[in-house]
Amino acid sequence: MNSESSLRAPCRPCEAITKVNCYILLKRTDTILFIVITIGFNTITLLEIDSFFIYNFFLKIFLGFLFAVAIIYSIYRIFWDQRKVALIRKLFPLFAGLIFISTIPLISYLSIRDRGKKTILYARGGGGTTEVFLELRDDGTLKMGNVGPLGGQLYRGEYKLQNDTLRINNGDKNLYPTLSFIVKNDSANQLKYFESIKVVSAEESYDKLYFQMESNQK
Repeated sequence: MNSESSLRAPCRPCEAITKVNCYILLKRTDTILFIVITIGFNTITLLEIDSFFIYNFFLKIFLGFLFAVAIIYSIYRIFWDQRKVALIRKLFPLFAGLIFISTIPLISYLSIRDRGKKTILYARGGGGTTEVFLELRDDGTLKMGNVGPLGGQLYRGEYKLQNDTLRINNGDKNLYPTLSFIVKNDSANQLKYFESIKVVSAEESYDKLYFQMESNQK
């Protein structure tokens, strides 16, 4: 009888952890804040894969403020809450929140680096407050951006670099109608740059995309 009852009796630690999890996830304000912050940051990051705007920056600042509030509140509950609550109930929201938040830099890295692809060449050019950049990956893919103070558009595609000619299959055709470039040397500044082939209406400042090899880029 004792053996059967012991087998059927619920595990007290497991039962306690289950109750703690339900209590924290459904009742704790700081846990809810951590979840909202994580979902908000990652959603904004995923929306910025193809384009981004200035208001996303302010949304991230607001979410960062909420993160600071959640951290302070969690610490307060741990050290200054005088109620007779199990220590695990006090610690779990902070630990769970930090685990949630840790996904933010991971998602951001995978998004910016296109799932961790290595950049072998980064070129940029621009005039005034607007900038054009081009990133070439080691697997034959690329990312091009035309960005300004209020945001911009991103393009992803593939490229072929043969001798001194670069051809891409996706980009800003308003600036580079042929999506083809030739590598030239700027002897005065000891730099290399891509110059658009058969430019029709691009501004002169966007004609040249200066670059350097990203040998240490990860």
